[in-house]
Amino acid sequence: MKHALRTIGLAIALAATPACSTLRAASPVPVEASLEQNAYALIGAYALTLDEATALVKNPATPRAVKTALAKAEMVATPAVELVKVAAVAHRRAETAATGAALAHALSQAQGPALALAQLMHK
Repeated sequence: MKHALRTIGLAIALAATPACSTLRAASPVPVEASLEQNAYALIGAYALTLDEATALVKNPATPRAVKTALAKAEMVATPAVELVKVAAVAHRRAETAATGAALAHALSQAQGPALALAQLMHK
């Protein structure tokens, strides 16, 4: 149940982001959500995913191939999500068109790796 809730949370957060705006999933973030709201939804969902991935890696019953795949996916996803954090803070401080564009770009770049990590955990 715990894993299913985290997966649903990540799916909702990713569905709410601009690059996935064509999805018609139920979302706690309104369609007209700000870039910042979308960014923080992605960051929060990724934190839950990363926590779950860490638990899987620490579990001695998890096959080595799964641990390796999770580690590789995390090495791609974490820097992308960190960039979203930096861009969200910069946009919050300045709220200019340039910081908004940087945040939108960071979100679009982080969605794929974050979702890939979540999907690896549920194969």
